[in-house]
Formats: sequence, structure tokens, C-alpha cells
Amino acid sequence: EPGLNWKKVLETGLREMLPDHESGRGHPSHSSWTWAVTGNSDYLPEEAILVLFASSLEGEAIAVVFDPWRDELFTAMKQHGAELNGMPLSGRHRSGRLRDVIIGTEALGDPRRSLQSLRGLYYAGPPRSAGVRVFPSAALGLAWVACGRLGTFVAAPGAELAAGQLLVSESGGVLRTDSPGGWTLSAQSDQLLSELRV
Repeated sequence: EPGLNWKKVLETGLREMLPDHESGRGHPSHSSWTWAVTGNSDYLPEEAILVLFASSLEGEAIAVVFDPWRDELFTAMKQHGAELNGMPLSGRHRSGRLRDVIIGTEALGDPRRSLQSLRGLYYAGPPRSAGVRVFPSAALGLAWVACGRLGTFVAAPGAELAAGQLLVSESGGVLRTDSPGGWTLSAQSDQLLSELRV
């Protein structure tokens, strides 16, 4: 429904269903679970994505990335794999070379950070790779690595990163962060990651 704040609707529903869980806002609850709902827009324009990440003190984690315009639901549970619309993603990774895959990054609101990601695309773009794609959401770009549509993805630190990282790792992909709180590089394979390090 146009004009509906889906992020708020989801947060309200989660609070009603899981009243003892911590939402990451306000005062801590007595629950060991903390969850966060993010997205690149509150009002679902053409490229809107909803992201949910939950973690517990016991080390459990759940990620959900929903793309309503493609009707795709990416889910992952730590040590239980990742799925796209209920189908397992594990083992879908190609072991191609950088020149055979598409690379991606996210559109950022901060011009200085955008310049960094676009420089990376210029460096790794054609002819070194098969092409480039800029995403409205880091979580969606990482989900595309998890399902094999992208070979690599460069993500800036942000609220959506944890969900996307869980999707990549649970689908058999690899991750590297340059420093705590820094940029994250994901790839379908170690070979692709090593080519990007050059």
C-alpha cells in the first residue's frame, strides 16, 4: 500500500509478537535476544528493501532481507544455512574468475563515502570484471552474493551489514573487513577475494 510506513508496521508487529525481546532502542529488556529493523526507505518506493537482523547473547543469529518488488525473501540462521524463498543457497557459488563475474556496491548518501565505493568499482570494473551494479541496499547486494548473482560486493559500515554478512557466510561465501567498523568485502569464493586484494 503506497504511503504505508512498512518499517514501523514490522517493528510494531514484532513488539506485539515478542514483547520480551530488545529492539535496540530505549531501555534493555530481560531477553537475551536483540533485533533491529532497517531499510533503505520507510515508504517502499520502487527499490525499497526491508531488513531484519536478530541476535542473542548465546551467539544465535537470524537474518531476513525482503525485496517486495521481486517477491524475494532471503533468510539465514547461524549454523543452519541460508535460503531464498525457502530454497537452500548453500553450494550455489561458482568458482569463476573476477573477469567472469559482476561486482557491486551500494548507493550511499554521503558523497565522500560514495566516492570511495565508486573508486573501487572503477578499479575492479570492466575489463577486470564482467560488469558493475550499484544497489540501494547493502543487505540486498550481499544477498545477491549469497545466491550467486554477484561475484563480489563492497559494503560500507551500516545497520544492514550484519544481516547481509550472515547470508553470505551461511551460503558458503567469504567475507573480509578491512578494520573494525570498516568496509566489508564479500565474495563467492576465496579466489575472487584474492583477485580483489591485488
